Amino acid sequence: MKNFWIKQSRQVYFIPSFFTFSFALLAFILIWIEESLDLSTFPDFFLTNASFAKDFYTLMIGSLLTIVTITFSTMMVVLTIYGAQFSPRTLQDFLSKKVTLRILGYFLGTLMYAILGYFFLMNNQNTISFISPAIGIGLFVGSILLFAYFIHYVSKSVQINLYIQTLVKETVEKIETREKEIAENPEVTYKTKEELEDLFKKDHIDLKADHSGYIQHYSQNKMFQFAKDNQCLIRTVKGVGEHVFEEETVLELYGQKTLTEDERKAIHEMMLIDDEINLYKDLGAGSRKLVEIALRALSPGINDPATATFCIEQTGYLLEKITNLLQPIVYIEKEEIRLVSQKEHFTRILYDHFSQLKVYGFNDMSIVRSTLSAMIRIAKKTTYIQQDEVWNFTEYLVSDLEMKKMHQYDYEYIISKLYAVARLTGHLEDFKKSYSYGPLKQSDSKNKDKDAEDDLE
Repeated sequence: MKNFWIKQSRQVYFIPSFFTFSFALLAFILIWIEESLDLSTFPDFFLTNASFAKDFYTLMIGSLLTIVTITFSTMMVVLTIYGAQFSPRTLQDFLSKKVTLRILGYFLGTLMYAILGYFFLMNNQNTISFISPAIGIGLFVGSILLFAYFIHYVSKSVQINLYIQTLVKETVEKIETREKEIAENPEVTYKTKEELEDLFKKDHIDLKADHSGYIQHYSQNKMFQFAKDNQCLIRTVKGVGEHVFEEETVLELYGQKTLTEDERKAIHEMMLIDDEINLYKDLGAGSRKLVEIALRALSPGINDPATATFCIEQTGYLLEKITNLLQPIVYIEKEEIRLVSQKEHFTRILYDHFSQLKVYGFNDMSIVRSTLSAMIRIAKKTTYIQQDEVWNFTEYLVSDLEMKKMHQYDYEYIISKLYAVARLTGHLEDFKKSYSYGPLKQSDSKNKDKDAEDDLE
């Protein structure tokens, strides 16, 4: 039941439907007051006659129909811009914004209020004074003000830089919230993959997805409690945001030979698989969208390297922030590990984010520079185990560059970035062996050290 409400609350129609129902309920309450109570005790300011009420509701319905039509049309235009210029995966961002849905819900709710008020007015021949039109005036004025704000909000939403900054800010807030939850829970800590290797060599039971879709949510507290009650270990093979196919393994259960049907059903209810990515739980969705926007900006039809470099720099910032959460997270009961939230290998995450940028963007030196700057950011927060992966992946990124043929300016800039990565990851000797050639040898080497120091700050 909880998964059902989680799923419904994230549907686009949920908030508009809630507003429509609430305003309809308000209309029924006011109609009941008009028919059941003596309105002579109300101030004359709030009372209107039937003629005014009829004319006002007619005006209100016509105006709100126009506002709702323009709102829907504007939303369709924005969605077209998001899909064509940003990324198809960004459509859900605009639709899931509470501001957008609340404004649309307010318009639909006010329209429903006006329609119901007009309907009961035409069927009520006994009431002389009405209070609902006065409330309707307030709602109508609110609609006009919200419509003006909606136009302002939409004009900001289609600005790519503002969208990227908002996306990064929201993702960082999710990361910090998750890190705070882990830090405050004494039963949760980080482990390296090497520390957990022996645990996963034992026999286990595979729990498979009962249908295809994206993993939206794990109820980790319930999983932890189940593991404690049954003295077993649960390992999440797939992370939140990953797509799984039917009959693909999602969880592994260690320390238990069999599972009853009721136990299997209970475990399946602890995870939610649906057709869409859960923007509220998937911490990696933001960085993946940034990469997609960068790739779209590099396409010949758009050719916007400035946006691409901005996205790459922000991607590096997000990966720097999320470094700790890329380690396996374990839930421990009395020194016994009961739940392991498995993560992808760090190299795989780097590859998924930067490999396509190498293919489509490394003919532009600005893309190379911004990518190496992102690697420097990531290297600053990596653990000692991840440092080797960062250096090896950085070498992979520059492996196809013909550095010996570069102009001195390009070479010096790139070599200073590589030098900074080497210092941060403890690979200075490898750097000296691989890149001790080119124009830099004849130039002032102090420039390299100065540029690298700037990157390290």
